[in-house]
Amino acid sequence: MEPNGKIFLLSLDINQIIHQNCPNASTILYPIENVIKEIFNANNRNIMQSLYYINYELFWMQRGSSNVSIIALDQLKFSLNQGLLCGTLYEGKSEYQEYHYNLFKKEIVAIREKYNCSQYLQEVFYFHHGLRFSDERILRYIINHDILDLGSYIGDSILILQNYTNQKIYSYELSPVQYKKVLNTLKVNKVNKSKVNAYCMGLSDYIGSTTVSDVANAGMGLIKSTKGVIVNITTIDNEVEKKSIIPGFFKADVEGQGLRILKGAYDTINKYRPVISMAIYHNSDEIFRARQYLMEFDNYCFDYHSDNTVSKSAGELSMFAYPCELLYPLALTSA
Repeated sequence: MEPNGKIFLLSLDINQIIHQNCPNASTILYPIENVIKEIFNANNRNIMQSLYYINYELFWMQRGSSNVSIIALDQLKFSLNQGLLCGTLYEGKSEYQEYHYNLFKKEIVAIREKYNCSQYLQEVFYFHHGLRFSDERILRYIINHDILDLGSYIGDSILILQNYTNQKIYSYELSPVQYKKVLNTLKVNKVNKSKVNAYCMGLSDYIGSTTVSDVANAGMGLIKSTKGVIVNITTIDNEVEKKSIIPGFFKADVEGQGLRILKGAYDTINKYRPVISMAIYHNSDEIFRARQYLMEFDNYCFDYHSDNTVSKSAGELSMFAYPCELLYPLALTSA
């Protein structure tokens, strides 16, 4: 992928690798930079060892993947390698991103007329968290199952996901401030109250509570703090059992908690085999280990999507995992 657009200087604090003259560069604190730091530190702050790790892991992720997945992972690879080698990050678009962004721009007027929302994100209102261009067999599987919306943000995903199920949506948002926005979005769009259950609650791999700093934006995450708000934490397994949920689809954008949420959903994944769309650009655990964890279950297939044009989040890189038997009926029986 050829770089185009602006150059951003990464604040990696690795003086020996920042050797490019970038007079127009500006410091950024975005997810991909955090991923680079994590990989660098986990590999003994050794550049060559870090590069080997990145390219080895992405080789296996790309092997046998669709063209769309290869394009998305190539962009991630370019960003990670460029960051390590040069201390810079290029902001540009792949041809795939440019093509879909132009289509999104054409559709945005109709989207605004149909939905009343404070933001119109491409990954939500155009790509539908990977569902819009999914195989019809996957959509038929989801339609008669419940949907879990994990990391509801402002409730925008609910507006789209309600069209993909005849059952219920269970929505979870950690931030009390954002949760109020979720409820407002449901109200102004007159969403059927019987179809959506929304909760102000965090999800992880344990049940309890924690104190977090509620910065009330898309990047909140579980920011532990001695001062802040106390939020309840639970697991998907607990929620599914307690509320008799029969999930067919997880949408998760949980600011780096993806792997822990999957670990808290072990019994659910094993029993119900849901389709999973997860934003994985927040940290290296989500990018590399979430897939490895799901591979412990029988026959999950994987696609990857870059669902917007922001290079600093690798195009809002998402993993789309689904039971292989939905498209390849012999996959499960031959396991």
